[in-house]
Parts: sequence; structure tokens; C-alpha cells
Amino acid sequence: MINPVFFSVHSLFTAFVIFTFGACACCLKEAKGGWKSSRLWSVFIGLLLLRVLLPLQIPNAYIVSVKTILPDLYKWTKAFLWKDISIQILLLIVWGIGVLIALVHLSISLYHQTRLIREIRPIEDLRITVLYEQVRENLSCAVCGSIGVCCGMETAMMVGLFRPHIVMPIQYLDFSDEDLEFVLQHEVMHFLRHDTWKKLGLEIFCCLFWWNPIIYFLRSSISRFLEIQCDRKVCNHLSNERQCAYAETLLYSHKRGIPERKYYFAQNYIGRLNDRQWKQRIKQIITPPSASKRAGAVPLSILLIIVLFIVSYGVVIQPATPAPSSPIENQLDVEDDEWIASFILSCDDGKLMVYKNNRECGIITPEKLMEEPYSSLPIFDAQVSKEVQQ
Repeated sequence: MINPVFFSVHSLFTAFVIFTFGACACCLKEAKGGWKSSRLWSVFIGLLLLRVLLPLQIPNAYIVSVKTILPDLYKWTKAFLWKDISIQILLLIVWGIGVLIALVHLSISLYHQTRLIREIRPIEDLRITVLYEQVRENLSCAVCGSIGVCCGMETAMMVGLFRPHIVMPIQYLDFSDEDLEFVLQHEVMHFLRHDTWKKLGLEIFCCLFWWNPIIYFLRSSISRFLEIQCDRKVCNHLSNERQCAYAETLLYSHKRGIPERKYYFAQNYIGRLNDRQWKQRIKQIITPPSASKRAGAVPLSILLIIVLFIVSYGVVIQPATPAPSSPIENQLDVEDDEWIASFILSCDDGKLMVYKNNRECGIITPEKLMEEPYSSLPIFDAQVSKEVQQ
């Protein structure tokens, strides 16, 4: 019998552990100098998010039994508070309420952006309008919305999803033609790279896993990388002198003001960066990575990440199950091929009860889990009522 892939609390916990370590590695990499390859970054982040969204457990997965802290923590979550409501169920309820609150908060941000679009006033300066049309034509962008000005803005930003609009602060109207061209190229490039949709997906992901603090560091890291990649795309077609001018425009705009985090997935021009992050961004613009030195390393790194992603599904972390004080192992017909509707129940007292064809047929020790046919059977957590425990 071929056992199907299934979902369990242990596979979900394993996915959280892998995601947390992967997110920490991503943030450290970005802090130490940034990612040199956008393809490598995209594959790493994409598979990392997919791993936590699909916490599956495959048959014959290798069980990593943790003997300290985790067993006591797992036993505590299965304790009953009132009737059939355990701490585990209460935590799931809190998780769900937190998701709803986070989604409402995100919806409010979307409403603010919709209201901002209605408050945009058309720019009457023909110079800026002509520059915008030239930038769109040079970048082959025909779908992007209009450009306007809005009071109270600190930096230029692109708002909207299906037909984004570029919003300019009033203080940008006195920029030179070259500075305005750099600003418009940056914002239009965000649209061509679909960065607004990427940030929206990232915000929804943060809503789902709001309780994990590392997700907010990862969100900031991804946002900074999107800005750096947009800078690189714009500077690819600029000379060295124009790249330096592009960096000077960024620094000049930064001195004019720092944007609020009111519009969560809007693409603003300068972002919210500290001094170290600004130095890193400017360095990425002036000294772009050399493609020749990493031409062979990037495909190998991508292949390694994909292999690690696949292998990660073959490992499951779960609390160690102590053997019962007096193990009772019935004579089980392990040679019988008809193990249909069969599974193992893991009880709170450490017993591993084997059910064959939906009938209880014996108790095994944890060592037997590595042997056939038990290694192929799914393991479920037995829910024992509070009254029975007493």
C-alpha cells in the first residue's frame, strides 16, 4: 500500500523551524552586503515561503526526536482548559483572530491608497508631463496610469494595483530635468517589475504569520532588495557618470523627507532606511556586481537550494515519545500486505497504539517506528478527554 502525503502538527512545526532559520539567513546575507544575484534571491525566497505554506509530511520521513523542552511544551499545549477546549485549540483561535485583525489593518491601508488616488491633482507643468511620456516610451510602458501631485507627501511613490499612478510631492516640482527623469524611471520600473503585487503578497503572508517576529525583519529585507533591484535595472542603461548622478538624486531626495509607513505596499522612491542601509544601497548603484565572476556559481547555488528544499520534506521534528513503563507488544502480522485504513496513535502517556483496518491491534515501542510496516504508517495525536485522564 502506498501511503499518501499528509499534514500533521509536527510537519507544521518543522516548516516553521525551517522557515525561521532560512529567514534569519536571508536577513544576515542582506545585512552583510546584499544578494548579488536576483535569480538566486528569488528562488531562495520563493521556496522559503512555499515551504511554510505547504507543511506536508511524506511517508517514511526521517523523524528527529527532541528529548528536551519540546516534549514538555507539546504536552502543555495538549492540556485541557475547559471541557474539550485544549491550549492547542486556544492557540489556534488566537492565531485566527490575529490573522483577521492583521487583514483588517491591511485593508485600511488599501483604503488609504484608494483615497490618495482620488486626491491626486494633475500636474500642470508641461515639462514634467513631457518627461513622463518620454520615460514611458523609453521603457516600453504603455499601461501605467497618470502622474499627479498631492499635498502632504514626503517622497514620490507609485500607488494602485491594476493601473498605478505616480504621486509627486510638491517639493519635487522644482527638481531639474535629470533628477525628475531618474525619479520617474525608478517608479515606472517598479511597475514593470510588478513590485507592488509582490509587496501585497508579502503583506498578506505577514498577516498569516503575524506571531513570528522574524517575518517582519524578512519583510524589511525583501523591501530593501526590491528597491536595490529597481536601482540596478534603471542604472543598467546609464553611463558611469549618470549612475553617480542617479545616486546623488537619491541622497538629495532623502534629505527632503522620509515617507510614512501609512501606505504599506506602495512603492516609494527613497524608502525608510538607516545610514548603514543607505550606504549599502548607494554602493550597489556605483559598484554593480560583475556577472563574469559568478556566472557558474549562481546556477549551482540555485540547484543546491532546490535540492535542500526537496530534502527538507524528508525530515520531521517532533517531541521524543518515551516508552511506556510496561510495554505490551501484541503479535502483529507484519507480513500481511493488507494494511488498509491503518495508522498509529501517539498518546500523551507515551504509548504508540497501532490500528490495522481501523481496529486496535497492539502497542509498539518508538524503536519499532523505524521498521516496516510501521515506518510507512501515518502517526496521529490521540485526543484524550480530560475526564478520561482523571
